Amino acid sequence: MADQVSLFDLKLGARRICHRENDTSIDPDEETQYANESIQWAVRQMIKCYGHERFSKTKVYTTTGVETYDLPADFWMLYMVERQFSDTDRRKMNPYMPFESSGLAGSASDLWMPTPKYRLVGEGISFLPKPTSGMTINMKYVPVPPRLANDHDVWDSVAGWDELVKVDMAIKLKTTIDEDPGVLTLRLQALLTDLQELAGLRDMGEPERIQEPPMVIDWWW
Repeated sequence: MADQVSLFDLKLGARRICHRENDTSIDPDEETQYANESIQWAVRQMIKCYGHERFSKTKVYTTTGVETYDLPADFWMLYMVERQFSDTDRRKMNPYMPFESSGLAGSASDLWMPTPKYRLVGEGISFLPKPTSGMTINMKYVPVPPRLANDHDVWDSVAGWDELVKVDMAIKLKTTIDEDPGVLTLRLQALLTDLQELAGLRDMGEPERIQEPPMVIDWWW
């Protein structure tokens, strides 16, 4: 269940948790930074619980000799890349390391390699050997979480996960003012465990979903 929560509500909730609701010494800009950092951390945990429900998809249509293609504007984290040969034939692609570049020079057809390898390069994704025209490449990725700046800005949470963000923010606030966040750290872990268990119970007919995605790679900043 989607649940919108504002930056103001996140800040207020975090202050209440660490009993600093009326503390004027807290820097509002630091609070905003903590909120965005905590949201990014929470989204990573949500990916482990909800998997495909948090992904976006895009297709790359290749041109002969073109090695690098633009990433989507909202790209944050890559999950999976595959070449689509037909509606029923899709083959997973693997990343290549920089030292492999020379060995992959040339075209896919010259090297008898129908499924190229890929690598994130700057603001694009590179394929080697260079693909020929007409390849369809599917990408699944996690879109970048919104960066909240104003108190009325909202984050599209899932019911209960905003509390995780508030507790994580409260831990950061306590650390900033040199207070021991130990009790809150235990609370955070207990809350995360509860949310993971709830996510796993959403559909008992599905395989276990509380796990690392099979291929989460390369953070994009």
